[in-house]
Amino acid sequence: PPLRAPAVSARSDHVALVAAFNGWAAALAKGGRREAGAFAQRYALSESSLEAVAAGRVEYVGVLQELGFLPPGCAQKLRRGMSGADYAAWMALPANASSGNARFLKAAVMAGFYPSILRVQHPRATYVKVDGGAVETEGDPASIKFFDRTRGRVFMHPGSVCFHVGKYNCSWVVFTNMAATSKLFVREASMAPVYALLLFGGELAVKHDQGLITVDDWAEFRAPASVGVLVKQLRLELDAVLAEKIRQPGLELTSNKAVQAVMQLLSADGF
Repeated sequence: PPLRAPAVSARSDHVALVAAFNGWAAALAKGGRREAGAFAQRYALSESSLEAVAAGRVEYVGVLQELGFLPPGCAQKLRRGMSGADYAAWMALPANASSGNARFLKAAVMAGFYPSILRVQHPRATYVKVDGGAVETEGDPASIKFFDRTRGRVFMHPGSVCFHVGKYNCSWVVFTNMAATSKLFVREASMAPVYALLLFGGELAVKHDQGLITVDDWAEFRAPASVGVLVKQLRLELDAVLAEKIRQPGLELTSNKAVQAVMQLLSADGF
C-alpha cells in the first residue's frame, strides 16, 4: 500500500499493517464493499482478515468505553464508521488525535509484547565526505544482526519492512511474530522507541557509576543517572494513576501531569 515508504522510514511492519487497514477502511467508507474489495484485491490483502480486525476493534473500543478510558458513544461511532457510514467522524474523535504518530503505535506494541525484543548489532560505521565534514552512511541491511535473549541470533524475514533497513537509531527491535523454518525468522517487527522500552519494559536499574540505564539487566542505554531516576519515578506515578483510574472509572486522565509527561516523551521519543 502507499504507506510502505513511511513504514520503512519508521522501521516498522506494524505501521505498514495499520496503513493497509486504514486504506481498506477509507475505501469502505468512500465506496462501500465494492471499493473495499477492490482495494484488498489490488494489494493482495485478505478481506476476511480485515473484517475480523474491524470487528475486534469495535469490541475493544467497547471494553475501553466500559472501563472509562473512552467516553460514551465511541463504540457506536466506530461501528457506524466501519459500516461505511462515517469513518471520518470516528477518526476525528479526540481519542484518535495521535493516530498519525508512528511512535505511539510502536509504544503500544512495546507495552503489549515486551519482553519480545531483539538486540540490533550494527557493523562498523562508514562515512562519506560532504561539504564541511562527513556523515555516516546507511549500511547494507544484510550486515545487520539481530539477537534474541534466549534463542540467540535470529533473522528478518524477506517479507518484513525491516529486511530492507540498513540502520536503526535505537539498537532494539520489538517483534510480534517469529517462526522457525530453515532459520528463526521474524516477520513482524518495529524499531523500539527508547522511552517506550524504558517506561513499559521490565525492571529498570540505574548504574550511577557507569552512566547506564538497564532494563531487565539486558537492554542498556547510556544516559546520565538523573534520566534513569526520573524515568523510574515517572513509572511509579503512572502506575499509581492507572490504579486510581481502575478504582474510579470516571477519573479524568488528560489533565494529569504524569500522563502528560508520558505522552510528551512518547510523542517525540526524547527528541
